[in-house]
Amino acid sequence: MKKKTKIAIVVAIIVIAIVLVAVYFATNTNKENNSGTENNTNNSTNSTSTATASTPLEELEKYNKIEDGTYTTYTTTDGVSFMYPSKWVKVGTDEAPAFMGADGKGASVNYATDTIGGDDTIVQDFDTYISFQKLYLVQKMTMLSDIDENIVNLNGRKAYILNYDTESEQDGKTIQLHVTQVAFEDNGSVKILTMAVLKDSYSSVQTIFDKITKSFTK
Repeated sequence: MKKKTKIAIVVAIIVIAIVLVAVYFATNTNKENNSGTENNTNNSTNSTSTATASTPLEELEKYNKIEDGTYTTYTTTDGVSFMYPSKWVKVGTDEAPAFMGADGKGASVNYATDTIGGDDTIVQDFDTYISFQKLYLVQKMTMLSDIDENIVNLNGRKAYILNYDTESEQDGKTIQLHVTQVAFEDNGSVKILTMAVLKDSYSSVQTIFDKITKSFTK
C-alpha cells in the first residue's frame, strides 16, 4: 500500500482564505485598485531564533498567555483553548471554530486538529509532520514569501509558528494574505491555529495575532 501524508494545515488555510475573500468583497468593493499588488515582494521577517527540532523544551523561547479583559477565551470540544478579541464575530461551528473581525481588514482565526501516524502514512512524528506541511504549502499554494519558522515553548509545550504571505484567487479576483499558523502536539494529535489577514493590513493586527498565539493551550 502506498503511504500518504496529511494536509490539515493546508486545509485550514484554504478555509480561512475563502472567508477572507467573502469579507474582502463585502467591505472593499470600492477599493479594487488598492489591493497592494504594487508591493508584491518578499515581506517575510527572518526569524532570529536559533532553535531546531532537537532543541530541548526548556531552552526554547517561552511564549506565555497574556491576560486581556478585551479578549474572550474559547474552548474547543477537545479541550484546547485560545483567546480572540471580544468584538470579533463567530463565523464557524463548534466542530470547526472560526472568528473574524468586523472592521473590513479580514482578520480571522480558526482551529483545526489532525492525527499523527497510522499504517497509511509516512509521517510518524510531530517534527516530520511540520516538515511535510511546509513542503506541501510551497508546492500547492502561491507563495509570496518564504515560510518563516519559529520553534517555541508555548505554555509548556513545544510549538511551531509559521508566518508567510500567499495569494488566493476567487471568482477571478486575486487576494493577498498574510498567514500565521501555530501548531503543537498532544498525545498523537496536532492542534493547529490559523490566523490570516489581508496582507497590507498585517501590521495593524500583529499585536492581536501575538496575543492569540500566546493564548493557544491545552
